[in-house]
Amino acid sequence: MDNEADIREQDFHNAVREYIIFLLLIIALYLISHAVVCCIKRREERDDYYSGDEDFVVYRIVLFISTFSVAVSGGAALLLPFSLISNEVLLHYPNSYYVQWLNSSLIHGMQILRNKHISSCSKILGEKNCTYC
Repeated sequence: MDNEADIREQDFHNAVREYIIFLLLIIALYLISHAVVCCIKRREERDDYYSGDEDFVVYRIVLFISTFSVAVSGGAALLLPFSLISNEVLLHYPNSYYVQWLNSSLIHGMQILRNKHISSCSKILGEKNCTYC
């Protein structure tokens, strides 16, 4: 009975670890993509986009959607190199304490999360011919 509780506790800790890593990765990708989108926009165009509160809200929603789309596409592009590098690191240092958080369930979870975000971006942007939806 105690062994079964230890297994469930280990599964719980692994799930919490994966969710924390996913959250940190999404936050980092969003901040980087927000900086990229803000650098691409010209500064003098900002005042012309909105004249009232309604236009300002619409402008902010468009900024959020475009930043989220850039973050998801950046994460999708970086998933393959990340998985290759993590597999090589695990092969070279299998017993290292500092790389124990890299495992196949984390990479598989990232792939599932990427597919969910790509389908949500496609639905938000209104694309009809989406292969991931």
